[in-house]
Amino acid sequence: MEDKTRLHSEVKWTTLLLLILLPEINGLEYASYYQDHMVLQRAPQKALIWGYGRQIGDQVTVEISKTGSVHTRIIKNTNGTGGVWQVKLPAVSDTGPFNITASSQEGNVSIHDVLFGDVWMCPGQTDMAFPMSQITNSTNEIKKAMEYKHLRILKPKDYQSATALDDLKGIDINWTTPSYASLGNFSAVCWLFGEYLYSHTKHPIGLIQVTFPEATHSSPESSIPPIDPGSWNGMIYPLSHMVTFGIIWYQGSGNLKSDFNYGYDFIVMMSNMRTLYRSKTLNETSSSMPFGIVQMGPITAPAYASEAGSFRWSQSFDYGVVPNGRQTDAFMAITADLIDPHSPYGQDHPRCKQIVSARLVLGALNIAYGDKDIEFQGPYPNNITFVKNVTKLMRIQYDQIIVVRSRFGFEFCCSNSSSEKCYDTDKHIPAPILFHDETSVTISYAGCGSDWVVGISYDWSGSPCEAYQQCAIYSRASGLPAPLYINGWPWYTRPN
Repeated sequence: MEDKTRLHSEVKWTTLLLLILLPEINGLEYASYYQDHMVLQRAPQKALIWGYGRQIGDQVTVEISKTGSVHTRIIKNTNGTGGVWQVKLPAVSDTGPFNITASSQEGNVSIHDVLFGDVWMCPGQTDMAFPMSQITNSTNEIKKAMEYKHLRILKPKDYQSATALDDLKGIDINWTTPSYASLGNFSAVCWLFGEYLYSHTKHPIGLIQVTFPEATHSSPESSIPPIDPGSWNGMIYPLSHMVTFGIIWYQGSGNLKSDFNYGYDFIVMMSNMRTLYRSKTLNETSSSMPFGIVQMGPITAPAYASEAGSFRWSQSFDYGVVPNGRQTDAFMAITADLIDPHSPYGQDHPRCKQIVSARLVLGALNIAYGDKDIEFQGPYPNNITFVKNVTKLMRIQYDQIIVVRSRFGFEFCCSNSSSEKCYDTDKHIPAPILFHDETSVTISYAGCGSDWVVGISYDWSGSPCEAYQQCAIYSRASGLPAPLYINGWPWYTRPN
């Protein structure tokens, strides 16, 4: 009785008028994505549950087995077809499983086997949609996944809408525990991220794959690039009522030739998602909800390869590393070294998604979960100097002990004008590594001849590595690759 009294007092104020286009209402029911086997966000955040009812003003009581009950009322909708109800649950630390029952004068509806954990959304395009059935060693990976009963997955149907919808119009995979049938068609990066994350956190993980067609342009009228407005309205917006812990994003290559403002667009998108999800969940989704970003992998298609360096740079918001001065609650996985020339799905769609997810998890543990002992970034230069008494040699010093796996990847930017920027000149001269020690490499800019040396770049090409995980510079401790960068005179500016 003590718990019920406390719970009742916590939710007196949570009724919310939802101005939505309702489906035909058959009676008391949950919104489409509140189902058996789902995961709701754990404490300290408070999960929300909402649904429909026909009787305006009818009291709805939501009861969580072993916990208590909360109350709200059905509110009339503007189209007159019925009403909606919504409750904010108490913060739940116990993982469950729970049964949750909503009841009113119209009857009652229940969802079963509900766990409380962390909800991660996985939006993106072709590479996020890449399924478990197509990855390297897929049969064994799917077999191993059957052990993870505390991981649950949901995959909404790809749906485009001209107006923002509060509920999904269709679901391809309902909330479920892992099964051979469901995982074969589920995002490999999303699932493996959850699997590797669970091995550290040991609490339930809810994974929601939200994939949609490539956004082919950034429209000034659109406030949510690089997601097409139809996908935002039909898929991202409907899930905004679900309290969400974090997001991982995997972009395809469709924006390479059409979106030169990608970094700015992505900052806008992150800000809009955080604002929307916080508002729709009554301030329970964090205003600094963490974003994990997969930097674009190797690109071999001639039409796109020349733009790959600039695009990857924009994905880091022109810093090279994430987090940085423009985004503090974000992390990035470098994937340009994951070459798969024999992929039957195209060289630009490598099958080795395990490495992608493993690198994302390192960032999530450090940034989203606060484990600052986790190293999640590869080596980055902390000093670039001319070698004294030696003609045209330059030494690049790194902030970690390095391993050199290849001599190639560095280029000098040369120009007949000292004022030209490195990323503007077309003259990029390869500069193989001549010498290296534990923390530095030495290269020569003799290839510039009599031209001005206006900058230096690393791994700027479409597919910069000689072979799988064989770019030039890696961390000895973590095995993570050095990120690409580009710099001009005075050669080096450390990101904030």
